[in-house]
Amino acid sequence: MVNSKFLFSSFLFLLASLPLSAQVDKAIDKLKEKADKVIDRGSNLFDRGKGYVEDKADKIIDRYGLDTIDVKQVDSVLAERYRKAGSYDEDYLERPMQRFTLKVRSALSGSGITTNGTWNDTHFRSNLSSDMRFTTNVGISYRGFGLSLSANPFKWTGNRKNTELRLEVYNNKYGFDLAFQNAKTHSGRLEMDNRHADISSSLVTSKMFMANVYYAFNNRRFSYPAAFTQSYRQLRSQGSWLVGASFLAGNVKTRTDDRLANPSLKMNVGYVALGGGYAYNWVINEHWMLHGSALPTLVVASFNSLKVNDEHHKLRFGFPQFIFTERLSVVYEINEDHFLNLAFIAHNTLTGAQQDLRMNYRKWRLTLSYGFRF
Repeated sequence: MVNSKFLFSSFLFLLASLPLSAQVDKAIDKLKEKADKVIDRGSNLFDRGKGYVEDKADKIIDRYGLDTIDVKQVDSVLAERYRKAGSYDEDYLERPMQRFTLKVRSALSGSGITTNGTWNDTHFRSNLSSDMRFTTNVGISYRGFGLSLSANPFKWTGNRKNTELRLEVYNNKYGFDLAFQNAKTHSGRLEMDNRHADISSSLVTSKMFMANVYYAFNNRRFSYPAAFTQSYRQLRSQGSWLVGASFLAGNVKTRTDDRLANPSLKMNVGYVALGGGYAYNWVINEHWMLHGSALPTLVVASFNSLKVNDEHHKLRFGFPQFIFTERLSVVYEINEDHFLNLAFIAHNTLTGAQQDLRMNYRKWRLTLSYGFRF
């Protein structure tokens, strides 16, 4: 026989579950009603916002006559400007046919200062380097017009002592690069007669602005952009003689250190240099191209001053003085749409007077890029 207590408890559970089920159904219905109201309200807000934006857009179009612009015609004009038919030898150079180019680039850069001179009959030599800087860049261009965004992951970890700004423009005929660096992390070694001492990263700071300009004579058959921006393709190997100018301005400061017993020092420098060089694009096959160039310039004017413990001193003009710019690049065309580029740019100076102070400022940058055309 079935247990009577079991039957009674099952009957009570069934009676209790009936109103509970009804309450759950009511709660679900209310939730659906509220959800429908929220959705309706959101749809109304979207429609109102859409109508407002469309109304404002119509007013702007009417005010400036933008409705008369033919988008296809604008694109064809930009395409004609982009291809620049007749401005280059199509047996040696070509423009990619795709409208857009998306490029992801990572860059590693560094700088250093080497000095060699005599102070109060004491010969000294120092070799300092700043912390390396890593940046990541994402850019997109349309028919030669581009926009990019850069980030420095080191700053996310709190390293904000070094600042660097760069602008690079490459054209077949001419181009330039500008760089400003505020470095506060120089460290290295100082030698004075037979004594050696380590220089901490807080003792020496520098601010440097450097500019380099070039003009390529064989610009119909040789392309710098093919090596560094990939907005051109080099179809056959070709080189070009260059003429250029370099400019360097800035200052180097040292603070007094009891351990080294050194004076506080501030040296202001300014150099203008002119010169010429050579560049070559070597097309190995349809996938690989190598680039190498050197542009030495001779300093024709300098503006220097030295301040030691609040005393001003003049620095003699030494001859010769040079500013060198070297560029290397490797381009790998995976196919017509995808490419890789490894590029290296270095600036080196040999300035100052051998009798007083000889200074070598070096700045370099290594970049790795992946690009996609569409």
